[in-house]
Amino acid sequence: RDDRVISDRAASSTLAYQIFGRQRHDQLSLFKYLNGLHTCNPTLYIFLDLDPEEAVNRIGRRSTDQDRFDKEGVAFQTRVREGFRAFPEFVPGVSCHFVDASQPPDKVFEDVLAVIVEHLKVFG
Repeated sequence: RDDRVISDRAASSTLAYQIFGRQRHDQLSLFKYLNGLHTCNPTLYIFLDLDPEEAVNRIGRRSTDQDRFDKEGVAFQTRVREGFRAFPEFVPGVSCHFVDASQPPDKVFEDVLAVIVEHLKVFG
């Protein structure tokens, strides 16, 4: 039976955007409690890590598809990055990898693929 699922959203986004980005640290205990209730937690998280100023520059180069988070600016993106970087503290036993997203796209892909391949070897 193959139980592998790939998703681009998970508890890490809630922590990063809603708690760190919106500065709602008062919600951390609730987050920890609710995250502990999951019956199916991912075993691998891959974060594409990018300097917040570069992230805002890239967002600005897009003429469409900007959401409310995209319009928040560097301070917000800095807090979001801090949230993603803090996430491993909240999910013991889960493999979290940060890939440098400032690299050329082909190199980012290569690095992500290497993490996935290694993870599949370990958790097969």
